[in-house]
This record gives sequence, C-alpha cells and structure tokens, in this order.
Amino acid sequence: MKPLLIVCLLLPHVQTSQRVAELIKDLESTKIDTRLEAMEDLAKLGEDAKPAVPALAKALKDANAGVRTAAAKTLGILAEHALGARAALAGALEDKEPKVRRYAAYALKQMGREAKEAIPALVKALKNQDAETRCLAADALGRMGEHAKPAVAALAGILEDTEAGPHAAAALARLGDVAKDALPALAAALKNSDVRSYAAQALAQLGALQPLAKALGDKDEDVRVEVVLALRLIGRPAVPALVGALRDKSADVRMNTAATLGKMGVNAAEAVVPLAALLKDDNEEVRYQTALALGAIGPDAKPAAAKLEAARRDKVERVREAAREALAKIYRKN
Repeated sequence: MKPLLIVCLLLPHVQTSQRVAELIKDLESTKIDTRLEAMEDLAKLGEDAKPAVPALAKALKDANAGVRTAAAKTLGILAEHALGARAALAGALEDKEPKVRRYAAYALKQMGREAKEAIPALVKALKNQDAETRCLAADALGRMGEHAKPAVAALAGILEDTEAGPHAAAALARLGDVAKDALPALAAALKNSDVRSYAAQALAQLGALQPLAKALGDKDEDVRVEVVLALRLIGRPAVPALVGALRDKSADVRMNTAATLGKMGVNAAEAVVPLAALLKDDNEEVRYQTALALGAIGPDAKPAAAKLEAARRDKVERVREAAREALAKIYRKN
C-alpha cells in the first residue's frame, strides 16, 4: 500500500480521536452548556467515544443536576462501550435527582448481565420512592440472567406494587429457572388487577402449569380469563386444563378458552369433542369462536363435523359462515 493511501485511510480515525479528545476537554468546561453539548456529541460517536467514559462517569457527580442527567443518559446510549462506568452508574441510583436515577437504571439495563456488579444497588433501587426508577431497576435485573438469582426475592416482594409490579413479573419471567422461588408470589399476584395479566404470563413462561390450572377455579372471572390467555404459552400440556375451562359458568371465560384453543391449532386436537359441544352454547360469541377454533385445528377436528353441519343452520350469520369455513378446512375444500 502506498504511503499516501495509508495516510488517507488513517486520517478519519485520527480526526475522530482528536474530536473525542476535544470533547473530553469540554466536559471540564466551567460552562454548563459546553458540558451538555459535549455529551450530546459523544452520544453520537458510539464506540469511538469509549475514551470519554471515565470523564462521563466523573460527570455523574457534577454539581449541576442537568449535567448529571445528561451523563447518565449518554452512558445509557453508549452502553456496551461504557462498561467502565458501571460502578459510577450504580452509585447514581441514589442520586437526589429522579431523572439521574432513572437514566442510571436504564443504562445498567442496556448493559445487561455485563453490569452484574450493580445487582445489589439495583435491588435497593426496587424500593426507590420514584416509580419509574423502580420499574427500570426491575427491567435491568431481568436482564442479568443467572446472576440475578439473589434478586428474585426482592422482585417477588414488589409484585404488589401497582407501577413496578408488572415490570417485576416480566423480569422474573425473563430470568427463567432461577426465578422458580417466586412462583408462589406470582400466583398470589393473580389477585392484583394491576399485575395479574403479567403474573399469569410469567407463570406460563416459567412453565408453572399447576398454579395456573388451580387459578381456573378462582371466583374472580377476570383471573380466570387472564389464566386462560396465558395457558396458550404452555402449549399442549395445558389443553386438559383449558378443556375444563370450556365448562366455565362465565361466557367470557368460555369464549376466551375457545379462542385460545383455536390459536393453538393442531396442538388442541384433544379438545375437539368438548369444543363441539359449545356450538350450541347460548352465547353467540362462544359459538362463533368455537367454530373458528375447530377450523383452526383442521382435519383433526373431524369428530366435530356433524355438529358443525348443524351449526350451518345457526340463527346468526357469522356463526353459520364460520361453521362452513371450518368444514372446508377439515375436509380441505376450497
């Protein structure tokens, strides 16, 4: 390679390095606007801004709250290139300014399990007076993988938190097997109207069929509906429990159960006969969703063919049409 070409190739890198050096110097400026502008520019540089990470970490203790906020925000944008600021970000979780705490938690969330050293600080932040900080701390812990096992009890402990509870449930679901100790708390959270859908989804993602099946007997109709919707995530092993829900006294539960089985398609084949019985349900929506479900199951739904033929004479047009389409799918007719 010719010397001139080498110089041309290296020039952009040299210019960027010089620019980063200038921005680092600007971070020491006595002018707040200069410091803020430097951070804004560094955020755009990605990996090239890595040499500025120590200075950005130092800025987390700036006297000006706006500068501290911008520093935390910038480190969150740089994230994977700013791992050297993990300890400083953990400390910023206790900043007196809520925005600083939020951006610090967000930055640690973006770093994921690489920021495992911050787990104790994030656990403490789950009790922060600022709701958004609690939510982001829970999100961050959910990305720590097996390292977050010591945080499971703390996450389970905030499931009743109206704001952060849903985030805690999602975090526990994301953690997988290490979160098994939280199953009782998740089951209890089904009673909380603000958290129940997230708790049900978490239980399903953790493969906790037994507590979900038990909750199908809850006196609260909304609990039963959320459980039915979540059971789809478990798949075929959940079909027997869903079959039982087809006999629920609530039309809303029966309808959602039929719809859920339909979304499971061929995996719900063992539900064909009990599903077919609902083609004579008093509720129009139940009959309609049942016909759709049988069509989604396809050829395995042949045992329901006679009742689908009868449903073609249903008093409601859309039920008749759904029954006709289901039969076409069962027999592969066009």
